[in-house]
Amino acid sequence: MRAILLFTILIISMITMLNCGGSDSSGTENSNNKDDSIETSADRFKDEPTDAAVSMSPGEFVRVEDTKAKRAGLTSVLLKDGTAMIFGGRTDGSGGFWLNYNFSTEMFNAETVSWTLSGEMNTARAGAIGIVFENGSVLAAGGEGEQNKAIGSTELWDPATGEWSEIGALNEERDTTDGVLLNNGTVLVAGGRSEAYSLMNSVEIFDPSTNQWTLINPMAEARIGHTTTLLQDGRVLVTGGGKKDGPYLKSAEIYDPSTGEWSAGGEMNLSRRSHTASLLQDGRVLISGGSGKRMIAEIWDPADMSFTKTGTLNIPRADHEAVVLQDGRVLVLGGIGNRDSGELWDAETGEWMMSGEMEVGRYEFGATILPDGTVIVAGGNSSEGMTASAEMFKP
Repeated sequence: MRAILLFTILIISMITMLNCGGSDSSGTENSNNKDDSIETSADRFKDEPTDAAVSMSPGEFVRVEDTKAKRAGLTSVLLKDGTAMIFGGRTDGSGGFWLNYNFSTEMFNAETVSWTLSGEMNTARAGAIGIVFENGSVLAAGGEGEQNKAIGSTELWDPATGEWSEIGALNEERDTTDGVLLNNGTVLVAGGRSEAYSLMNSVEIFDPSTNQWTLINPMAEARIGHTTTLLQDGRVLVTGGGKKDGPYLKSAEIYDPSTGEWSAGGEMNLSRRSHTASLLQDGRVLISGGSGKRMIAEIWDPADMSFTKTGTLNIPRADHEAVVLQDGRVLVLGGIGNRDSGELWDAETGEWMMSGEMEVGRYEFGATILPDGTVIVAGGNSSEGMTASAEMFKP
């Protein structure tokens, strides 16, 4: 009787395997190669015509091909040939207690609506400063790297080869900082978080003719999560900053390259960190958002270095992005809390108006205005974690 029972079980098992059509083997293959079981962005868009993928109405966001890698805290810049570049950022992966960081670089081609990989950085980093020089090369400086610490290494991307090469390091490791390209071709980097996790007031200048950094006069106050804006007259405006949980600064400082000195630049009506500062076409600067639900925006006027309140945002935003459009309006979008909305500020009325919504709410992402006036949005943190999603906005 026992022999008959075992024989029956064997026959049933063989019939089940035949009916499954080898599903066991395919399941094993998928577990070893996730790409085979996941629809990629290329698969999703391969049957769609290019013009359909970017058919947009004014004020609308449209989903386009995903980036090759998920990343948050990435750096985004516009190259001299009109191509958008993103690099670095935190990325998915099992890093245990430590975060993982990305080496890779991607380029967005608006004509083909696609992303392609370029050379990899020598040091994986997030929150790096990205500066595009007149010759087309790109500087990546500082940021957060291995073991979540501030790093001091800097690299230069060559447009002729698409490769990164290491150059002179910062004198002091720093992340959560900001920097600008000065009119004389050098780069100013101010403040940030040190390797010891303290706030910094030190300032450095990078000279591309020597690929070296030099410490210069420090700011009056240590800052992290601040903004740095090149003004029309060549001076630099620095606003706000502070520890993540406060307190935040109201103060602003002005750097004059002709003298190498810092001076007071007025005081904002609200203390701010993780806000944005946008240079307007008339030379004024629009300050918007910030940690702690800073909804009232402000205008800084270089004529008297005063801050004046302007329209109130419809939604509080921090770690968002702001882009000055070709018609002079300012688009702000995203922010902590996975904001999916955008808002437009009108310089004539000083008021904010809601625009379209992104398909994916996000913060710590990249947003770059392209030569045709559209805006490409990529990466960031979303409700599902770090995202590779990308979208385009038409003003």
